[in-house]
Amino acid sequence: MLKFDCHHMDFHVTSRCNLSCLRCNRLTHLPQEQYPFERLVEDAGIMARYMQVGRLLMLGGEPLVYPRLGDLLDALRFVGLAKELVVVSNGVLSGSMPDSLLRKMDTYHISRYPKVLHQGAVDAVKARCASLGVRFEEHPVHTFFVTHSAEPTDPVATYGVCQMWHCREYREGYLTRCGTAVGINRVHGDQWRDSLRVDRSPEFADQVQRFFETKEPLAACGNCYGSSRPEAWREERDPAKFKALNELPP
Repeated sequence: MLKFDCHHMDFHVTSRCNLSCLRCNRLTHLPQEQYPFERLVEDAGIMARYMQVGRLLMLGGEPLVYPRLGDLLDALRFVGLAKELVVVSNGVLSGSMPDSLLRKMDTYHISRYPKVLHQGAVDAVKARCASLGVRFEEHPVHTFFVTHSAEPTDPVATYGVCQMWHCREYREGYLTRCGTAVGINRVHGDQWRDSLRVDRSPEFADQVQRFFETKEPLAACGNCYGSSRPEAWREERDPAKFKALNELPP
C-alpha cells in the first residue's frame, strides 16, 4: 500500500508553556488537560502505517516542559513515522536539557523571541548540538498575528490572505490543517470540527489524503483574521488580560 507522502507535519506534544506570548495562536494559557502519553504513541503507530512524514516538528506549548519527551522521541523513532525528528523550542530550558535527551533529536530548533535568550545561551546549545551530531536551527520571531475574532469574519477572505492554510498537524488524536483552528474552534464550542480523527479503519488512508489535499476554507476561518493583522511580539502574564487582548469570549 502506498503511503501518503507528507513533507512536514507538526506534532503537538503539550499545551503547557513557560512563556505567555500574547496572540499565541494555540491559546496555550487556557486550561487544557494533558493528552495521555500512551495514546500519543498509539496514534503515531497508526499514522505510520498510512503516512510517511519528512520532518516531524514536535511543539506545543513548549515541548521541553513535557516530562516524557525522551520516551516519546524513542517511540516515534521506533514506529518510523518520520525521517527527521525536530524539537521546536523557545530555548529557555536549553541549559538544563540533558545530553541524553538532546541526542534523541535529529534537529533542535529554537524559535528565538526578543529579549528571551541571551546570545551566550544560544551559542552554548549550538556548540552542544555540534558535539553530539545534532543539527541546530535558529529562527528569530519578532511578529505574532491577531488571529481570533470574537465576531464573525469572511472565511473565504480570511483563507485567501492566510499564510498558515498549508499547515499539517497532529494534535490530541486528530489531524488538522491548521493549529490555530483548533484553538479558535475550542472557544466556540467544538474544537475538532475542522479535524480528522486518527483511527484504525481501512478508510483512514484515503481520508488522510483527501483531508490534506482539499483547498476549502475551514469553519474556523469564520472567526479568524488569518495572517492579515501582524503586531510586535510581547508577553502578557495576566490571564485575564491575555484573554481580553486575544478577544476571547468571556
